[in-house]
Amino acid sequence: MIAKSTDNSKSGIAAYYLASMDASKSEHTTENFMQVVSSAMTVTAIWVDLETAPGTGGDAYTFTFRIDAGNTALTVTLTDDTKTANLTGQSVAVLAGEEINTKITPGAAPSVTTGGVQIGYAASIP
Repeated sequence: MIAKSTDNSKSGIAAYYLASMDASKSEHTTENFMQVVSSAMTVTAIWVDLETAPGTGGDAYTFTFRIDAGNTALTVTLTDDTKTANLTGQSVAVLAGEEINTKITPGAAPSVTTGGVQIGYAASIP
């Protein structure tokens, strides 16, 4: 589920957040969190905040915004002890009726596989 935040402090425009989830659980695969978009929008940023960092020695998680199961340029990677990351200044068009979600990809076998994550997007709706 995506909810609109009233806190616009990150970008000055509306921020949309996915509900928190545990990235390590099998029921939280990419396909289980697809959301049909009811109106066209342009997504301009992604923010990720992990409860627990991936680990050490190159452990990582990559978060990618997807449209209709295809990856977009909105992607961030958190490595080792990094718990937050963002990418701004992008412009990804989403049409009404398309499905959006986030792909979470572990890299280098993260030693930490439990803990919550919040994923946020900045979007403008014409």
